[in-house]
Amino acid sequence: MIVQSHITGRKPTFGPVSAKAVEYGIARFRDDLKGHIIEPLAFLSLVIWLENSLHMDVNTMIRKRLAFAASRGDAFEELIVLHLFRSFCHPVPLDAVFEFHGTIPLWIAGLSQIVGRVDGEYVPVRILDDTWLNPKVAVAHYAESIEEVMDWLEMSLTAPAILVPGILFGPDVMAWIEIDGQRVLLMGQLKSYLEGNVNSLDSETMVKALRSLHPDHWFKKSVRSLLVISFVIDILLQAERDRQSLINTISKYDVLRFVGAHPLPPDLNLKSMKVREAISALGTDQPLATIRVDDFRIKFTSEREDKNILAPMEYALDLKRKQKHG
Repeated sequence: MIVQSHITGRKPTFGPVSAKAVEYGIARFRDDLKGHIIEPLAFLSLVIWLENSLHMDVNTMIRKRLAFAASRGDAFEELIVLHLFRSFCHPVPLDAVFEFHGTIPLWIAGLSQIVGRVDGEYVPVRILDDTWLNPKVAVAHYAESIEEVMDWLEMSLTAPAILVPGILFGPDVMAWIEIDGQRVLLMGQLKSYLEGNVNSLDSETMVKALRSLHPDHWFKKSVRSLLVISFVIDILLQAERDRQSLINTISKYDVLRFVGAHPLPPDLNLKSMKVREAISALGTDQPLATIRVDDFRIKFTSEREDKNILAPMEYALDLKRKQKHG
């Protein structure tokens, strides 16, 4: 769980990850009493040992959780984090990972690599690979509030490559990549649904996914909740100012919005008018893409059943369809 928390940004099921990381000699306490991996050798040794152990590597742990409906959504988010990290840990063309819809940005021509922030400088990050690079930077960070998202975006001197926001934000995952020295913000909405069209998510699900990527929906529910729990107008106004500050900050960067889904893939070419309207609302000049299904499947499909990470999701889909049709 220590490794999983460091890689995927998820909180462990026992204790704060900072305390456990310090307890096991993986990290040290900083002045703010949060665990920080300063000398990564202990962490590297633990990861390598786990990855070489039967049934204890990251792939296997995620596969087990994909098999259960209660944990499938979170496990799929972790799988996409792993997919992004493996895809961009070495320089790669952006269109090898994403299939673009509509506007194709000029910066697509370069090679993309995932980056984190160390002492205010952006550096490549690479773990779970033969050549490790800056492993002391946590791969992903879990953020519940606007303030935590802002810290990850630009306030904190040190920040991991990937952000996993809470449910109130809208996007399910964000990541920094660099393309020939230019930073681009990836912003994704993820779906692990078993119901939809025959070969894709249905229009209703696609509309919800696209709307969650629109600034109008970011942290909107958290602001509305203040109307219920508080009558103090200053609190409500400050919450809206914070939300607008987040929107303004993100607008400064080149952003690639994307939808990722499995076992039913996303389809941005559905003929539904509502899907077209949701795409149009994002802006005709805003890049939009889906995760390439073939590339995603290649990375996580194996002829060995126990190594086929996607098998539990595909089995669940088949079972759902058999039950539906008797």
